[in-house]
Amino acid sequence: MKRAAWLGPALLVVTGACLPVSLSPLYTEEQLVTLPEIVGTWRSADDDGEQMVVTPVPGRAYRAVFSEGEDQPMSFEVHLVRIDDTVYWDMAPDPDEIEDDDYGIYMLPAHGFAKLSLEGDTLRLDHLDLDWIREQADEGRAPAHVVLDHDRFVLTAPTAELQEFFERYGGDPEAWTSPDLFRREGDVE
Repeated sequence: MKRAAWLGPALLVVTGACLPVSLSPLYTEEQLVTLPEIVGTWRSADDDGEQMVVTPVPGRAYRAVFSEGEDQPMSFEVHLVRIDDTVYWDMAPDPDEIEDDDYGIYMLPAHGFAKLSLEGDTLRLDHLDLDWIREQADEGRAPAHVVLDHDRFVLTAPTAELQEFFERYGGDPEAWTSPDLFRREGDVE
């Protein structure tokens, strides 16, 4: 996974990545699931030096901190929700890391979605594909959305509508980008 791919769910005003984002989460508090096995230190299988450290936080949530080389680490709050038989990773900027500066009122936290699967010491994240969701929009099947420009597609639908969409189309292999694979490097102390 390339660090730029995760900028989509960062702060909407600065997003430049080619992943769709949402103003609403994919979960409700009652629907959250936990997977203790995602807690730990993970290294990108691409051998690009990227590391992800996942720790639990109160409220059936996780913190995922991505770091690569000398770049500033990026911290996200992650919630997991099961829709049908699939677990989805809903990631948004860590509220403790959003700085209240001059741009604060113009920055909206956005959610990014991925299918999550674990097999042994491999964590796989398949991200919602931008071209696929654009096709769904062109054919009138996408949830409510706006297109800000060529690279920014923002879902504006409420959580219930997003969940219905994922129930209907989440199993379509065309809906997902090539996966980001992480290998477990160790437990978090």
